Amino acid sequence: MSALNDHVFVVEQSGKILTMNMILKADSIKMQDFEGSCFLDQVHSDDIQYINKCILEVFEKGNTVIFEFRILNERSEIRYTEAIGNPVYSEDMTINEVILACRDITIRKEYEEKMSKALKELQDIKFALDESTLLQIVDRQANILYANENFCKLSGYSFQELIGKNMRILNSRYHSKEYFKELWATLSKGMVWKGEMRNQSKDGGYFWVNTTIVPFLDEDKKPYQYIVIRNDITKMKENKDKLEYLSNVDGLTSLFNRRYFDKRFKEYWENCSVHLLSLSIIMFDVDYFKAYNDYYGHIMGDQCLILISNRVKTIINSFEAICARYGGEEFAVVLPGKNIDEAYEIAEEIRIGVLELNIPHEKSDVEKYVTISLGVASIVPNADLNRNELLKGADQALYFIKNNGRNSTHIKE
Repeated sequence: MSALNDHVFVVEQSGKILTMNMILKADSIKMQDFEGSCFLDQVHSDDIQYINKCILEVFEKGNTVIFEFRILNERSEIRYTEAIGNPVYSEDMTINEVILACRDITIRKEYEEKMSKALKELQDIKFALDESTLLQIVDRQANILYANENFCKLSGYSFQELIGKNMRILNSRYHSKEYFKELWATLSKGMVWKGEMRNQSKDGGYFWVNTTIVPFLDEDKKPYQYIVIRNDITKMKENKDKLEYLSNVDGLTSLFNRRYFDKRFKEYWENCSVHLLSLSIIMFDVDYFKAYNDYYGHIMGDQCLILISNRVKTIINSFEAICARYGGEEFAVVLPGKNIDEAYEIAEEIRIGVLELNIPHEKSDVEKYVTISLGVASIVPNADLNRNELLKGADQALYFIKNNGRNSTHIKE
């Protein structure tokens, strides 16, 4: 029984082997090794009781029984065997013998064990993904075939509401057509796509997910469905945006800081240079601010700067503009697409708006209220010009008016 391949045994109820087929001789196994011996001698001890039960059923009920068991070969290796037991009736219709047709199924059992292990691993992976991630499966048209509970909770949709719906149901309209074009181009090649994506929930809110889309390929190496693995990064994005905002904003006035102003000024310069547009700068500061601080105190000085900043934000809100606290009581405004006349009008609107705040200033030599002086410069940028010259021009215009009356706007010639 070292290798049973469609061998037939005739056994008594005790398991004693009466005879066997001649194929066994082809396996270099001597018949005398088996004839008269017990069929159970080489069966794994844990399976003997089960085999006895199966054989007994054939003898007592006349049923055909199919069962599996393990044997130990001469090297004490376990071999798996499938047996079909059929009754042999005597002339008086009693059952005295059973024919056992045995076949070695070790290879099949090993394959089944591997498959079972693989399926278990897949189930474990699915469980882990379901517990830790947002999971979806979609077909090649991006229709949703499966969505786990975590994703349903985050999106606000029930499982029934999502199944069969296209992924467009989650489109927040934040990403460009080029974004999705690149995504599908990658997937159509059978490649994995990774990226950050903003989705829209059922209630109209938004959530950010770090997304990995893995294509499942058919025999032609073409995607037939996709598994979408996501992780919620909404809070991380919000914190990142908040930190980025705080790093770009002046802590006192909530205007942009000089670092952010310089960055955007460079971007505006390059854009206006490409499109041959005017770019204007307004520089202004508070008249006699040191005297104001000395007289009213630094707390009132800070409050004065806050009030001025809020008024400026209100005025430039209708323009594409960046206003920054450039240093101390000095401020800067960059106006892309505005020529010198338009910039002058905006500067005057700012000057008058600050004056109309009616912030008392007993130590001013020009007004009883806080005033500002402004310098304006404008240019159409090109590759031969230095953008710092524009800043320098606005600064020169500012200091000209500070030395010539204050509470006014001067244009750099």
